[in-house]
Amino acid sequence: MVLVFHAEEARAKTSEDKRRSERELASEEHGVKNFFIHLESLSPGAGPTGYHYHKVKETVFFVLRGRGKLLLEGAEYEVGPNHVIVMRPGERHGILEVLGEEEFEFLEVGAPPVEDRVPVEP
Repeated sequence: MVLVFHAEEARAKTSEDKRRSERELASEEHGVKNFFIHLESLSPGAGPTGYHYHKVKETVFFVLRGRGKLLLEGAEYEVGPNHVIVMRPGERHGILEVLGEEEFEFLEVGAPPVEDRVPVEP
């Protein structure tokens, strides 16, 4: 069955401080079994997401708007609209901060859709 819906209708998870939200645009909930797509938004002042890697998950971020500083394999990168970040299993990554006054919004696409996050020290 084909699904058509507006992103704002997707189930959202919001952090306790309300500065980070994640909407599931494609997941098992939608009948998608082999990958996922999340719409992530971080407000200015949002803290770091935590440095980590995934055991088997491959992840791609596509930045829609705003700017952010990421820590990728020990190196810092400033990214903004239309940047693509590709992270393979075992590659350490995390978002350090939102830069500027605009929300940092990106699509996160990954496969397989498993929770295999392993926290590490920067």
